[in-house]
Amino acid sequence: MKLKKVIVGLAAVSLMAGMCAVPALAAEISNDNSGAEIAVLSDENTNQESELPTLEIRHNGHIDEVTNYTVGDSEKGDDWETVTYKCDVEQAQNTVNVHKTHEADMWNKDYTVDISAKPGVKGTKSIHCTDNDCYEVTDVTDTEWVPVSGIVFNTDKKYVTDDTPFELDATIYPEDASDQDLIWESSDPSVISVDENGTVTPIKNGTATITAYDSEMKVSASCEVTADMLNGICKNTADGNWYYYRNGIIDRTYTNVGKNANGWWYVKNGQVDFSYTGVKSNENGSWRIFRGKVDFNCNDIVKSEDGWWYVRGGKVDFGHSGVDKNVNGWWRIVNGKVDFSCNSVEKNHLGWWYIRGGKVDF
Repeated sequence: MKLKKVIVGLAAVSLMAGMCAVPALAAEISNDNSGAEIAVLSDENTNQESELPTLEIRHNGHIDEVTNYTVGDSEKGDDWETVTYKCDVEQAQNTVNVHKTHEADMWNKDYTVDISAKPGVKGTKSIHCTDNDCYEVTDVTDTEWVPVSGIVFNTDKKYVTDDTPFELDATIYPEDASDQDLIWESSDPSVISVDENGTVTPIKNGTATITAYDSEMKVSASCEVTADMLNGICKNTADGNWYYYRNGIIDRTYTNVGKNANGWWYVKNGQVDFSYTGVKSNENGSWRIFRGKVDFNCNDIVKSEDGWWYVRGGKVDFGHSGVDKNVNGWWRIVNGKVDFSCNSVEKNHLGWWYIRGGKVDF
């Protein structure tokens, strides 16, 4: 069944006191014996339900789309069919008789929806309902296509410091332009992207030009957007603390040993932890941290929460085993770590040593 969409109001007794109306698929309305208004539709393939389109139902001034309906034989005769559908608003099943063969090619002024004008083609405009049950509507008036004459942004340059999406404030002239939708474009989507709705998203540091066109691509406006977003370990000038930033926003999920121009730092939950002294690891190894910073001058056996470590040049030397000293004594080192379980005699470059509990027993 190939149907032409037109919205109608139906006053049939079976329509739950007139709360819902089935769309007509033609321009005219006739009456059956009960006095109900009858919608007329064109039908070429009767009973092929798989080809039925979505119907539009008007209810108290708004439009509901209905896909759950059937077409069957009508008691009015072979030239008529019965459409059975459910009103989404009332959740009630309704039926209406429609004519099968009448071909319509124009809109009925009493039962219609607004049709947007197009370049060179008039549209229609009306107030759909004049009463609560949509039995009556106002007259339809023709509308001319009004092209966009100008698009103006509230700024021609914008500077951002994080990757929070935003929208540019665009004004379209004239105010009654027929098509208020804009077509959006970015000169470099890899730096600054923009979606079909005009939402701008900084991707990385750099500059891109965002342009909005009218639907006919005849009028446009542009704004240069520059992203200068903090990344990595940077100082917050507001509170004086150092944080790990990702595209201008503090990343509270980041806990690691990270680098900036001033050195390597232990970051916990997105903030440099200047109170920490010990050993922490990253993808490059395990490092001696002193008051939040990697101490590359450290050559010692140092303590951390998970043991004592043999450190050279600020980094744990996991390849070293032997007997070495710090200020607390001489220790048995195995793969870079003090082995407190060692009770043995072990050797280094100075000789053989008696070890108890990992420490040389002098």
